Amino acid sequence: MKRYVILMAIGVTLLSSSTRLFAGMLPVISNTQQSIVLENEYFKLAVSPGDGMRVDQFITKHDSRNVIAVPGKSRLLAIRHNGKLINKFKIDKLNISGKGKEKFLNITLIPEVLDAVSLDMRLIIDDKACINATLAINNRLDKNIELEEIFFPLLGGVKVGNNINDNSYFYPRGGGIINNAPAKLISTRRFPIPFVQIMDIYNPVDNVGMYLMTKDTRHTYKYYTLEKSSRDMSMGVSYAKQIIGSNSRIEFAPVAIGLHKGGWQKALDEYRSWASTWYKPISPRLSKFKEIFEVIRTEGYVYNGLEPLSPGIFKTIEEKYGLNKHTLVDSDSHAWGAGNVGDYRTAESIDVFKRKINSVRDKDALWGVYMSPPIVTMNSQLFKSNKALVDDGQAWGANGKPMQIYDSGSKLNYALMCLHNDAYQDYLAKCAARIISESDADGIYLDLLGYAPEHYRCWNASHGHTVPSNVLDDQCALISKIRKAVNKVKPGVFLYSEYKGSDNFSQYVDGIVTFYNPLEDEEKLSPSNIDLNRFLFPDIKHIAMFNLNEIKGKGDPLKYIKRVFFNGEGVWYSRRIADERVIAYINKMTSIMSKNVDAFTSLSPVPLVKTEAAGIYANKFPGQNKTVYTLYNSRNSIISGKVLNIGSVGKHKRVVDLWNNVEIAPLTVNGQCYLELDIAPYDVRCIALYD
Repeated sequence: MKRYVILMAIGVTLLSSSTRLFAGMLPVISNTQQSIVLENEYFKLAVSPGDGMRVDQFITKHDSRNVIAVPGKSRLLAIRHNGKLINKFKIDKLNISGKGKEKFLNITLIPEVLDAVSLDMRLIIDDKACINATLAINNRLDKNIELEEIFFPLLGGVKVGNNINDNSYFYPRGGGIINNAPAKLISTRRFPIPFVQIMDIYNPVDNVGMYLMTKDTRHTYKYYTLEKSSRDMSMGVSYAKQIIGSNSRIEFAPVAIGLHKGGWQKALDEYRSWASTWYKPISPRLSKFKEIFEVIRTEGYVYNGLEPLSPGIFKTIEEKYGLNKHTLVDSDSHAWGAGNVGDYRTAESIDVFKRKINSVRDKDALWGVYMSPPIVTMNSQLFKSNKALVDDGQAWGANGKPMQIYDSGSKLNYALMCLHNDAYQDYLAKCAARIISESDADGIYLDLLGYAPEHYRCWNASHGHTVPSNVLDDQCALISKIRKAVNKVKPGVFLYSEYKGSDNFSQYVDGIVTFYNPLEDEEKLSPSNIDLNRFLFPDIKHIAMFNLNEIKGKGDPLKYIKRVFFNGEGVWYSRRIADERVIAYINKMTSIMSKNVDAFTSLSPVPLVKTEAAGIYANKFPGQNKTVYTLYNSRNSIISGKVLNIGSVGKHKRVVDLWNNVEIAPLTVNGQCYLELDIAPYDVRCIALYD
């Protein structure tokens, strides 16, 4: 099967065959009484198996340094049970196998204080600059056993290169945190699954780095941790409470620990290479949705079941200035929380609602309608009249009780549903088909999908899922059913979710509409304002959703709108909460992206290209017969002068400042051309180079 390879192209060289250090050395695994040593032409790894597979050495051969600078702080394995951390093991079995360019260490370990379980670990070494590892835990009892936490691995005491002050890192939170400041970062319980499965510690001065990557093609709940102190760094992956059934086995996501030359881009290139082996959208991408740059929320109603709708006016957007084919009108508030979504009991009939949709279509814009699959209003028709469906489909908490959510905005209680339930999935798929049939809308916004916090997981074993449930697995199954159902009614309906979910989840939706409320650590630790997810998965539409009321308390809201422009994304907003200055900027920003749609929908954008000025960040968007750059000034002062090398003299016929719509002359120095600009504090410029 041909894979759909669309991930970010950085163009890097890893420690690979092009930089062979000890050419011809085949991988070797040796076992002594003290340790097990795995070695190839790029590294030497020494572990002590009885002490949690303690990593004593990880020597990179191109500079002969041990990246485990502080002894005793790195382990490939540890578990927590009954409040105690267990890292002492007895070796039950050990086998070394393989030949030629691939060798295997298979080892079975028994915890010294918990012989009810055994742990099977495999280490794989080949002719590449990384080691791969797998882990499975077996319950040997005739009853369930609970492990509170599993660490696989926990790499501490790390220092790459000569000076810890030069150690920098990439951490997959928000749009991606890239920095070298001291920090302690950990996945939150709201977002336990990282959007990309790699972390990196690198030293740009000594040109070396080490990454930790999980190779999970599902949506396993796992927590990434990364910490930098004045002495060393650490990074690890942990798993929250696991219940292993009697005489059963749990397998964890495989990991790769690798060395590289250069910066974080080279680690992400390794991730991109792996993801391209399996990433394949479940349906063809829709160009009409990819070319959307502005999503306008209409002001609708909250549906509370058979009771009258909340008072309000469904405001027509016919008077909205500038509707065009790059605009999506999103009827967001309709049927919030209702299990029987699609009952548009507005002040007008469905016929009037359809006329509003057609009035938008007359201006070539698109219309999206709304579903919220995970929750059901508890005073809705569904909850009151279909007790069997609700009883079977409602999610249960760890306390053995059905879960409810109280929404302070609507002052309503909602039942949280378990999306693993086939009957509820089928109900929602039929609902989606009915919505499209009645409204003839162009797309459906799947609210709360892509969101998989720990408190959404269901603990009801009678539902037939793992305990607790895997929320994203169930969401992907539901999306597949919805897509199949709506395609029978109207082929080409696009589905877009509220959150990005995971790399695997991205295959199931056509776009994501994600809240961007500034995170404190992202504000402090990611000065570039990059959204790497948009560049790693450019085939799907990325739309930033803004609550401008919340942003107002954090400074000029335009600063955050400009983040959208810098990343070449779409923007979702409500005109009710957007002031005229913001509206004017959005109109101009989206107009520029619409006129350069070939560049801003490119499948090969490049994030954070090299610039000539500190504080200036730039992204590259290749188009047809042109290349567009967005440049961002991250400083609180104007930056003037050379900002970007655009190649040799004569390479480009014209250079145009798209924001000001003027042609500019590049600065020429020693046969090279440079953009010479004045960029205001926190401002974004957009430049097109025409071939």
